[in-house]
Amino acid sequence: MSPAGRRVAARTAGTAALAVPGAFVAAAAWSRRWLSDDGFIALRVVRMVTSGHGPVFNAGERVEAATSPLWVGLLAAADVATPVRLEWLAVLLGIAATVTGLALAVAGAARLWGGGSPVERPVVLPAGALAAAAYPPLWDHASAGLETGLVVAWIGACTWALAGWARGRAERVPAVMAVLLGLGPLLRPDLVVVAAVLVVAVLIGTRAGPGRSGAGERVRVVAVAAVPAATLQLARMGWYATVVPTPVLAKEGGRAWWAQGWRWLADAAGPYRLWVPAAIGGALLVTLAVRTGVPARVRLVGGALWVAGLLWLAAIVRAGGDFMHGRLAVPALVLLAAPVAAVPLPTRGWRAKPGPGVAGAVVVAGLTGLAVWALVVAAGARPPAPDLRRAVNDVRAFSVALTGRAHPVTLADWGAGPGGPWRFRAVSGVELYDGLRPAQVRGRAVRPRPGLRTPTTVA
Repeated sequence: MSPAGRRVAARTAGTAALAVPGAFVAAAAWSRRWLSDDGFIALRVVRMVTSGHGPVFNAGERVEAATSPLWVGLLAAADVATPVRLEWLAVLLGIAATVTGLALAVAGAARLWGGGSPVERPVVLPAGALAAAAYPPLWDHASAGLETGLVVAWIGACTWALAGWARGRAERVPAVMAVLLGLGPLLRPDLVVVAAVLVVAVLIGTRAGPGRSGAGERVRVVAVAAVPAATLQLARMGWYATVVPTPVLAKEGGRAWWAQGWRWLADAAGPYRLWVPAAIGGALLVTLAVRTGVPARVRLVGGALWVAGLLWLAAIVRAGGDFMHGRLAVPALVLLAAPVAAVPLPTRGWRAKPGPGVAGAVVVAGLTGLAVWALVVAAGARPPAPDLRRAVNDVRAFSVALTGRAHPVTLADWGAGPGGPWRFRAVSGVELYDGLRPAQVRGRAVRPRPGLRTPTTVA
């Protein structure tokens, strides 16, 4: 085979390898499909929307119950447009969004670091995408009925768009990209941290163009990026008569609770040794960024995604974390993995500091280390067993241990009809699903009632 043929074959094999993380996540998430109890809150709000009562939990009570307006809107549109049951829509759209986001992150990282002409472009292999794909909470929360999958899709889309902007020659920032970056607060209120970091990175990388100043272009970017959040804020104040989301008030989102946050982080990262892929990913990012000839915008985008992941993690730890095992660690891991979701193999043309040989060795060692870690974690690492005395639990495993199924209630059991009461099917001696978090049950024994039938929508 000629050298050109070998290069084509190698690139083809590398392209096939890039699809492995997404395919694995699709299979793993489908095998662990379920709906969390918090997911049913979003489904009930969707039912209220499609029934004409607006985005409320109970008809006639203008209280904001859902955390993610964009996720509720997507589910409502799909519910109107398709004959598929709403519970299944939440499962299918969540998994599809997760896989799409991972694929976009891989494509964006390949776009970011590949460079060169199609003939000279190096072979690109999955790296950080392996770490995200091997994280078991990602499989569980892809289909949990919450916005996690859509958040992953947004991070992937931002990575892909920013990579195109970093590699492009146009001085004007695309308005579509600015709007995309500004969608963060519509997914989760705390994603304003991530959106702000990415917008600031674009402002830093924006240069003056012919006939206009750099300051004018930056003002335009900020104004366009602020449109989604400003529109949501006006709608919230007009409909709910509140300045901040009601869930933030209910959960005291402005209060710092560092001690519980560190306990949550230990629960989310400890069983999987997440600091291993984080350290490897950081080494890969630095190695790729210090190569000579890498555009400044490329370094800026890679660093911004990494900083956004760290700041998001710090914000979640400050707020006390979450009661669901690993759920809020998923966006942080995807953000840290995104800039190195795929990396190029070393070539003879590499020019790097301290030297192409050292840089190539770091890349090869990083790829090997991430692959080994991913295999070990995906094959055997598991979270601690559910325990009501703990403030953080694997909620899916808890539901299975309690009822033998992935979830003990259907949407009908939640009284999701128009104007229906918020009610629960009794599943145990304590009102576990009556809005209580596991930590609030205070360790009381939980045993299913003899002969109780607990139907589930997702088998």
